[in-house]
Amino acid sequence: MALTPGTRLGTYDVLALIGVGGMGEVYRARDTKLDREVAIKVMPEAFNRSPDRLARFRRESRALAALNHPNIAAIYGFEESQGIHALVLEFVEGLTLADKLAQGSGLKAHAALPLDEALPIARQIADALDAAHEKGIVHRDLKPANVKVTPSGVVKVLDFGLAKTHTDAADLTNAPTESAAPSQYGVLLGTVPYMSPEQARGLAVDKRTDIWAFGCVLYELLTGRRAFREPTSSDTIAAILERTPDWTVLPANTPVGVRRLLQRCLEKVPQRRLRDIGDARLELEEPAPGAEPVTPGIRHSSPARDVEFKRLTNFIGLKESPAMSPDGKMVAFVAFAEGKRQIWIRMLAGGVPLQLTRDAIDHEQPRWAPDSSSLLYYTRATKHGGDGTLWEISALGGWPRKVASGLSSGDISHDGRRIALFQVAGDQPALVTVARDGSNTQIVARLPLGYGYISPRWSPDDRAIAFQCTANISIFMSIDVVSLAAGTRQTVAHSALLKGFCWLPDGSGLIYSSSQGSTLLYPPVFNLRSVDTDGRGDRQLTFGDQSYVEPDTHHTGRLIANRIKSTSDIWKIPVEGTPAENTRGAIRVTGQTGQVRTPSPSPDDTEVVYLSDEGGHGNLWVARTDGSAVRQITFEQDPNTSMGVPNWSPAGDLIAFVTIRGEQIGLSAVHPDGSGLRQIVAPAFGPCWSGDGHWLYYVSGTFGRVAAGFEKIRADGSQRTLVRTEAGGMIPAISSDGAALYFSRFARPNILGYQGSSGSDNDIQRARPEDGPAETLAFVSGDRIPGLPPVAYITLSPDDRWLAMPLVDGATTNLWRLPTAGGAMTPITDFGTRAVEIARSISWSADGRYLYAAVAELEADIVLLDGLIR
Repeated sequence: MALTPGTRLGTYDVLALIGVGGMGEVYRARDTKLDREVAIKVMPEAFNRSPDRLARFRRESRALAALNHPNIAAIYGFEESQGIHALVLEFVEGLTLADKLAQGSGLKAHAALPLDEALPIARQIADALDAAHEKGIVHRDLKPANVKVTPSGVVKVLDFGLAKTHTDAADLTNAPTESAAPSQYGVLLGTVPYMSPEQARGLAVDKRTDIWAFGCVLYELLTGRRAFREPTSSDTIAAILERTPDWTVLPANTPVGVRRLLQRCLEKVPQRRLRDIGDARLELEEPAPGAEPVTPGIRHSSPARDVEFKRLTNFIGLKESPAMSPDGKMVAFVAFAEGKRQIWIRMLAGGVPLQLTRDAIDHEQPRWAPDSSSLLYYTRATKHGGDGTLWEISALGGWPRKVASGLSSGDISHDGRRIALFQVAGDQPALVTVARDGSNTQIVARLPLGYGYISPRWSPDDRAIAFQCTANISIFMSIDVVSLAAGTRQTVAHSALLKGFCWLPDGSGLIYSSSQGSTLLYPPVFNLRSVDTDGRGDRQLTFGDQSYVEPDTHHTGRLIANRIKSTSDIWKIPVEGTPAENTRGAIRVTGQTGQVRTPSPSPDDTEVVYLSDEGGHGNLWVARTDGSAVRQITFEQDPNTSMGVPNWSPAGDLIAFVTIRGEQIGLSAVHPDGSGLRQIVAPAFGPCWSGDGHWLYYVSGTFGRVAAGFEKIRADGSQRTLVRTEAGGMIPAISSDGAALYFSRFARPNILGYQGSSGSDNDIQRARPEDGPAETLAFVSGDRIPGLPPVAYITLSPDDRWLAMPLVDGATTNLWRLPTAGGAMTPITDFGTRAVEIARSISWSADGRYLYAAVAELEADIVLLDGLIR
């Protein structure tokens, strides 16, 4: 049934027809309830005449709607109105791969894509197929016309799995399509040029038919022509069954591993074909020995250059702070042993890692001596307010030697004579150098209070020292360079959240790890960038959803880094049992392959709002607490905008959340159905509702700049009121009766840095009444607070008896609670030695028996990226 623009179908206003085929018509429409554009696929009238087919289609659509993956176009629902049955789909902006191929290049009407564009697209298609295959869903009609690339470069596979439920499917292009229900034999299913041999014969198919189609699509991306294309459909089917593609037309620079992958995907016998699309992803990520390497996440220049990718560690657990020895033979790094950070070394040529340190404290930030015979490392202060210690130890192990006291880690000059570190000089921090034995202190630069200073690094010629600088409680950081001769200080890079840097071998610039471009915080994705020493020429080197942090270079140009993989889900965790019982009794709410953060349940505990990176940008989503009925309620696409910590009002009508645009931070609100989005107040952060939902409490001021104190404002944005002035006060929680205000507060807000000093320590305080004197309930060491900046995110139980928060326990994060009446903190969970991170806000259930938390499972390895910076 054709619809005209202006037709109302349920809550959807039809805007325009965008496609016609045997499957029915596809329309662009406006969702008037959620104020968003969607795609409406109106089913053929034959559906109305087949109740069984319609019922099965509904069941399978529900299964497909559970596919929650950034590279799969979402199914929002099934609409029935005025006798019309229609699917409501995510409307995806951008061109299909068929469009991109048809655009051509110059005088060529149908052209291949460049290698460094085609391979990342193929990787994202493989990611989508892998996620669906894990759920037992097969696409059966993968082709360029069913794949879109958004303006931001995100690949979306369309019509996922729908072909298997229909008998009248047709290609929206001119290519003929025939299909059948999955239980039928002898009937064709799919689009002819992309059919597998078993499809072409009308036989039963499985996920290997998608692998064949994937090979056809990748071949077409690389060559600009179809693998099997003859004048008629019958001739094309004959070619699929009898002939092989022309491998000679592949570009000359196609990696050997990719050529081999194509041949395995296009094996005519299913049993000889690539068995799992995950193997294709691995081939694209880590080519086999002897193949020309192509590593997803690593941008190749044009013309393409080789980047050797090698994983240097392979044991379970987190790793940190890799450092390559000057002789190029070893890498030192930090890994956990019995819950403590220890220094390890490994030969680059292979072998078992050697643990150098073993005492029951954390050992951090190893740095090599120029002759590769020994290492410098750092241990934090053992008491509040004290300095940490620099030690030197032989690369063969043995007893360490104390070198100097300092505020954070140090670095040895390339001539081996001096060590750069941070110390207190008088009443302010200073960058200093000392002799190798810790004597002869020389001040290089006195530095302002209120900032953290870490990771000093000598330039290759020893004429300058670079370091990382962070304003207290800020998410914005910089890398500064101080000239030893002139004493001048220059900012080279500035970004929200940095995780390590190193000098380029020739001293012309820096490689640094930045969260720039990541719109999902807590934690974000970090990628490597390079910048010249004058701050120019800043460019991104790695891409993707894996983080590359803490880079280090060798004078030959080889680069190592810590690669972190993370998957997360929302969990509902009981609080009334022992920590082990609570952990075992946790209930998974979401189940997907992307990232989710900071959940907050509705007042009736039927739904939960959270952050998700589905679609390639952090936005707010809502799901039922059993994980069903997932819906998106914000639709931000600006790469310079991120949002965080949603907080559902006890009144149920609003969700407040933080919005960061550039370096401007404020609080916004949206209704649970996605309507009424508006900013409430700025600058502000740390939202917390009063018990009746009439007032929103928050921290006034800009995150990491000047925080005037706590304020509150009416839910409609009126009657802004100062509650109390509290320098360094963060993250408020108001009791249900409004009689007491709880908050975390930086214990020493104007002293130094995050590593090795007390500048990141927090006090948990209570003021009763809200503007009355504050008393300290507990002290939290900064090294126990997950994420940056290290702010203890507290949440108050519905009965006002408990404050809960996530805290670091060695290599993992657990949930802890503190009695508001006073007393010791006790653990709620026990994740043992699992590499788990719970960052930022958690939330209580309405009955106080559960906590909602986003639990991230981490994997980290030290990797070699040789050739990335040549």
